[in-house]
Amino acid sequence: MSTGLQTYLMQPASQNRIAIALGYNDATEDNAGVREAKKYVSSVLTVIQNADPKTKLQSCTKESIMDCCIDAATMKVAIDGRKHAALIAYSGKATLQITSAGYEAKLYEHLDRCSVLTGKVFEGDTFERWTENDYDHFKHIVLDPFQEDKNKIKGIFVAISWYEGNIKYQKVEILTKAELNKIMGCAKQTYVWDKWFLERATTAAIKRAAKRFFHKTQGLQELVTYDNERNYSVDTEMRSSNNLVQNLNKQIKGEPEQPDIDGEAVEVPEEDIEAVPVNEAPEEVPEAQEGIIENGQDQVMDEPIEMENISEAAQDVVEEEEDVTGGGLFP
Repeated sequence: MSTGLQTYLMQPASQNRIAIALGYNDATEDNAGVREAKKYVSSVLTVIQNADPKTKLQSCTKESIMDCCIDAATMKVAIDGRKHAALIAYSGKATLQITSAGYEAKLYEHLDRCSVLTGKVFEGDTFERWTENDYDHFKHIVLDPFQEDKNKIKGIFVAISWYEGNIKYQKVEILTKAELNKIMGCAKQTYVWDKWFLERATTAAIKRAAKRFFHKTQGLQELVTYDNERNYSVDTEMRSSNNLVQNLNKQIKGEPEQPDIDGEAVEVPEEDIEAVPVNEAPEEVPEAQEGIIENGQDQVMDEPIEMENISEAAQDVVEEEEDVTGGGLFP
């Protein structure tokens, strides 16, 4: 790693911008802001220093790395060993990718006693989902627990549970292979999907669940909107717009705010691809988890919880798919 990058990120002006992005006052006047900005930059520099030289991340422009730091800091997403986000070199510039771990961290941050369970459904597996009293249930029978061939994937599911007071809720979202291929086709950096398909697919499932079920949770929606506009959308009809994060970043970067502008996603040519993601793909969620039936052996699921006095927040959840009672959800 060049000393030029370290000097650039550690200079007072850069520290000030990152401190503001983190939510602190001017770093020259706020000691807490100075400490947190330095800590944040140090973690980013460590990631870059430890990156495989083949990624060419160390050759990215220092301005693009700074922009990624500001974007991630504004959304309170870590660029460190937790792998909530990854820096990816593309055409000589650093870009920011939100990982499945990043979305899970946001869910844990905003939902009370939250649990996130993801799973991959392969050929030969069976999967069912049904709803009772506004509580989603599912049953997954795994034929081969060691299957990892992306060509045999049928779909991805995510089950998110949380509490509102003493009432437990659970929502299950699925993405079929056809939907995943459609999302991948709209990605601006499809080579990332080609190399880490299962991780990207899992991220897409969590992302769409966040978009559908928690559309009133600002912190989650800022993450979804940023990722849609910079990387890929889980809804190909979603229009591009400048959100709170973008306008805040423009203030930090000294640019004027822009009005909302309708537009379409642009496919980025891949001829100039220069690198691959910094870190190895985040560790996959173990297959053997509560709610899944492994090798035909039933694991008892929680009893359904009666939904009396359902909160306004739960009533606002928009169901976009019909409930399924019996049969398989994945073609």
